[in-house]
Amino acid sequence: MSDRRRTVLKLVAAACAIPAAFFTYYGIQLIYAAITFEGEGSLGHVGMYIAAILFPLLALFFGGMTMLAWRRSKMPSPSRPPA
Repeated sequence: MSDRRRTVLKLVAAACAIPAAFFTYYGIQLIYAAITFEGEGSLGHVGMYIAAILFPLLALFFGGMTMLAWRRSKMPSPSRPPA
């Protein structure tokens, strides 16, 4: 694997880590808010419940992409057979 490809994969990993951290933080915050919410079940709060489910899923997705890109950037270059 070339150094250029390794650099690109590390940049992809860093770019995916940022939304993973964002969705993790706000996912935890929304789950807490959904558990402790004591208001009436109006339609205005449906979005909070949807986000409380969707944000952790997005955090897992971006976290997985971060791990995959970082691991691929650390893989050794395949040896080529002699010509």
